[in-house]
Amino acid sequence: MKKLLLFISLFLLLALNYEPATAKAKYNDVNSEHIQTFIKDFLDRRTSSLTEAPKSHSLLKSSNGMIQESEAIFKNEITALAELELRKDVLKDWGESYTHHITEVNINSVEAKDDTLVVDIEEYTELYYKKITGEEPEYTAFVSDRQFYFEKTPTGEWKLISQRLVNPYGPVPINEPAGVTKEEMNSALELINTLNTKVDKEIRLMDSLKTASIPGIQATFNHTKARDYALKYWKNYNSKYRKFDNDCTNFYKPSNGCRRMDACKWFLS
Repeated sequence: MKKLLLFISLFLLLALNYEPATAKAKYNDVNSEHIQTFIKDFLDRRTSSLTEAPKSHSLLKSSNGMIQESEAIFKNEITALAELELRKDVLKDWGESYTHHITEVNINSVEAKDDTLVVDIEEYTELYYKKITGEEPEYTAFVSDRQFYFEKTPTGEWKLISQRLVNPYGPVPINEPAGVTKEEMNSALELINTLNTKVDKEIRLMDSLKTASIPGIQATFNHTKARDYALKYWKNYNSKYRKFDNDCTNFYKPSNGCRRMDACKWFLS
């Protein structure tokens, strides 16, 4: 009986102190929570440049001081933030403004090798509209996959050396600088103004702003991922996106007069 009680006590002690490896995998004095928070701060700094929220531009460091961005990255980010601030001003001139944002960062994988860390993450960001005309939705949202590359310094800290979009083709996230000037932004928005319907303007506004006047931009379509997405969400909405009452793209909804299998069969082929 005493052995059984001892076993149970030991089991409970281990259970209470158990942490999943994916949640707090340790890399010397840094764990995945430190990395996740640091990356979120990096993306928050960018996205806040698009909103009316107060801004502070300083070299990023983790709370324990063991992760920071390199001087080269910080210098590049100052230029990037200036472009995003300009993008915010141009959008405001054309009647679109954001009050604040919410960003979530999920780590997909961490590859640790020698003195390097390669971190793949998924960013989910919501930008909340300022009510200018009163017809704005509550927010707009996007998802992006990114990769962050860290190197360990001789003194033991981890420095962010580079970061990139994992899939850089097609329209980029609104918080990703593209080297577009104010004149090019306004030209893109003037192009939007020539579209015939308000719906087209709303759909194409941000994509045109981000892609117009960028030489060599490409768009790709992943047939397998489109099929997988359709199979996953053909009946139930993806909760990361807004739900519309009269959504003709929801091919399951009988009131639309859409035939589900006809709409689906191209994805399933």
